Amino acid sequence: MIKMGYIGEAAANTDSNERILLYDIWRILEGDQREEVFIDDLRTLIMAIEKISEYRLIGVSPTIEEKE
Repeated sequence: MIKMGYIGEAAANTDSNERILLYDIWRILEGDQREEVFIDDLRTLIMAIEKISEYRLIGVSPTIEEKE
């Protein structure tokens, strides 16, 4: 996540909101059970987050077709 520019190294090494979000992502992707996450799962999650952010930036709610 640091290499991709989603979080700074300082924030990743302190008790910050960003670190809490990273831990949540780790748990969602079952990293706590497998001690790793699959890159395809991480990509899918990031694409979903970016899509949500994109709609917020332009102030549009997704239609039912786009949600599926």
